[in-house]
Amino acid sequence: MKSLFASASALVLGSLLSVGSLLVQPAYGQNDTITDEEAITGLMEIDFATRSKLDTSGDLRDGSAGLGVKDKYKFNINVAKTTNFTGEITRQPNLYSKVLQRKKQEAALGFSVDLAVMNPKDLKQKRVVGKWVGTVPVDPASGNFDMAG
Repeated sequence: MKSLFASASALVLGSLLSVGSLLVQPAYGQNDTITDEEAITGLMEIDFATRSKLDTSGDLRDGSAGLGVKDKYKFNINVAKTTNFTGEITRQPNLYSKVLQRKKQEAALGFSVDLAVMNPKDLKQKRVVGKWVGTVPVDPASGNFDMAG
C-alpha cells in the first residue's frame, strides 16, 4: 500500500516537473543549465484521507478506506520563477468486499491542474494558459496508471 502512495506522489511531481522542464527549455537549442537553487519552489499539502476515514459498514476488507474516500494532493509550484502549477490531484484506491473479495470500487487518479505563466518583468502579472483535467484509471492487472485509459 505504501508503494501506491509513493507512486501517486511520484506521478504527481514527475508530471508537473516534466511539463515545467519543457516550458523552461532554452530557446534555439542552447544547452544552458539552470543553476538557481530556487528553480523549483512551492508547497504541496497531502491529505491521506484513505488512512483516516476507514470503512464503518463492515462490508469491505478490514482496514479499508470508506467508499468514495480519496487522498488529496493540493499544490502551488513555481518552476523557473515564471511558470506556475496550481491545483489538486486525488487518488482513489481499489476496494474489495470482505467476504467474497469482489471489487467494490476501481482505483483512479483525478486531476485538476492549472498552468499559468508570469511576466518576467513583473511576476505579479500572471495568466492561466492551460488546464489539465480528467481521470486516469489504474490497470487492475498490473496496478500501473493507465495514461491511455
